[in-house]
Amino acid sequence: MSIVGGVVTIDGVRQDGSLQGPVNVVVNGNVESLSAIDNVTVYGDCDDVETVSGDVYCDNVNGDVESVSGNVNAETIHGKVKTISGNIRGAK
Repeated sequence: MSIVGGVVTIDGVRQDGSLQGPVNVVVNGNVESLSAIDNVTVYGDCDDVETVSGDVYCDNVNGDVESVSGNVNAETIHGKVKTISGNIRGAK
């Protein structure tokens, strides 16, 4: 599945209608690369995750995680975490 410019495509088929926000992304598994506008929650390992105006939660940060105006929370941080106007919290 991909969401680009409000267009939803699932298994290569463009879906009819429009996507209304906010769009919160929840992943049960590991993320290699993900860009979003709103909140991102990953129950697994995060490599590269970026969001514009939402909070980011990852179990384990191994890569680069960035939020422009949101908080970043993680159980463990082994990579780089950056936020411009939010807080960074790591449990370990």
